[in-house]
Amino acid sequence: QSIKGFQSNAFTGTGFSLTNAGEQSIQGFEFDGSVRPADGLNLSLALTYLDPKYDSFVGSAYGDISGTRPAGIPDLSVNMGATYTHEMASGSRAVFHVDYQYETPTQIIEGFTGFGNTPEARAFARGIAQNLKREVNSLNASISFGLPMGLEFGVWGRNLTNSKHLIALFDSVAQQGSISGYPNQPRTYGGSVRYKF
Repeated sequence: QSIKGFQSNAFTGTGFSLTNAGEQSIQGFEFDGSVRPADGLNLSLALTYLDPKYDSFVGSAYGDISGTRPAGIPDLSVNMGATYTHEMASGSRAVFHVDYQYETPTQIIEGFTGFGNTPEARAFARGIAQNLKREVNSLNASISFGLPMGLEFGVWGRNLTNSKHLIALFDSVAQQGSISGYPNQPRTYGGSVRYKF
C-alpha cells in the first residue's frame, strides 16, 4: 500500500499539529483462519506482518523523519484463541474460552514537541521516543455455564500474564519537558450473571 498526502495529527501539549506527511508506504501480509478439529472445539489464528515507512515526511511536528518507521505499528501481531462448547443432555451447556494476543516491541510515538523547536531539541526528543517501546503479551480466559431456562453465569480473567505497557504517550498538557502516558489494563478477574427471556 502506498499513501500520498498522508496527514498526521500530533498533540503538542497545548493543541494539535495537523501536517501533511507526504508519502507513506506499507508492505506486509495478513492471515486469518479458523478450524474445528472436533465437535464443539473452535481454534482461530490471526497473524499480521507489516513493514511501514515514511517515504517523505519533512514537515512533521518532530522535524524531518523521512525514511523512518511510523510509530505504533508492530512488525508482527498475533491473535490466537480456542473455544470449547460442551452441550449436555439436560439442555445446559458449558463454554470454555482462551485467547492470546502478542505484538512485537514497537515505538509508541515518533517524538515529542515539549523539549523545544531547535534541531538539537527535536533530535533529543526523538531519541527519547525511540527508547519508549510497547510490547503486548496478554492472555485472557473465561468459563461460562448456561441453563435451559435462560440463566447463564461465568467467571473470566483478563491479561492473566499481567503484561504491562503504555497504550499511548504524549507531551504533558502545558508542562514543557514533561511526558504523560496511559497504561494498559492490569490483570483483572470478574464474574457475570445473565438471564435471557
